[in-house]
Amino acid sequence: MLSVSLNSQPDSNGFVLPIRNITFTGSTTRSSGTVLVSVYGWTKNPLVEYYVQEYTSDGKGSAQGQKLGTFTSDGGTYEIWKHQQVNQPSIQGTSTFWQYISNRVDKRPDGGTITIANHFAAWKAAGLNLGTHDYQVLATEGWGNAGGNSKYTLST
Repeated sequence: MLSVSLNSQPDSNGFVLPIRNITFTGSTTRSSGTVLVSVYGWTKNPLVEYYVQEYTSDGKGSAQGQKLGTFTSDGGTYEIWKHQQVNQPSIQGTSTFWQYISNRVDKRPDGGTITIANHFAAWKAAGLNLGTHDYQVLATEGWGNAGGNSKYTLST
């Protein structure tokens, strides 16, 4: 298990992590396919696509590649995954980049609070470096002929 400590000082890459909590309330229902609810974002230099998955209908959602460990945050256990995407669409066109994924083991499709800084710190402790943050959203996503409905209210 990783040990996580937090602060809001610039790290060795010179950027300040967006220390904020995201609270979401609502619901997701799935009628078919794979559906997930996650905080989703990108960084540049290095180019990284990331997910903090709170709900996955199939148990792992985007979690693939190499499992690096687990950590506890916001009352739940998360697995840390990394996966390389080769020649795939990105915020900088077709590129090769890493995906970092926190996959919550005990799913919560109805909401909760996500302490984003805990995920960034756990990834850093696992040797996963983020770049300059480009954007971050709460997203619902589906594939494999997915069907369903999501509706959430957010606060930070």
